[in-house]
Amino acid sequence: MLGEYEKLCAELPAPAMRYLARMILADEQRHQMIFGDLAETVFATDDLKARGMPILQGIHVTDHVVRQRALDMFEHLITRENEERLELLALNRTLDKGEESDLWIVLLDLVTQDTERHLTWLEYMRDRML
Repeated sequence: MLGEYEKLCAELPAPAMRYLARMILADEQRHQMIFGDLAETVFATDDLKARGMPILQGIHVTDHVVRQRALDMFEHLITRENEERLELLALNRTLDKGEESDLWIVLLDLVTQDTERHLTWLEYMRDRML
């Protein structure tokens, strides 16, 4: 799909549409990286198991100072992301729902979705350190 999105980015005549297509392309590149990393991890784990090597699992931090500093950072960032979510809702209410603001509405929705995803990831990391 990467090649198809690259072609779409190159051929779209409208700058706004090219912009959105480039964002999709960036997502697809990230997806490819994720699955490549996953495949590499599975291969490496299987290789270590086959050789009888220990596999380090878990992400718990035993150093209490380091752990607390990371938890503090997670809490701070979760608070900031929640503040951003409220700001995005307020901004969304100010946009006129018309053709001239359609692209901004789509982009604002994208940022809102990213904020929700960031919150999910931060909470996941925080909860795994408890």
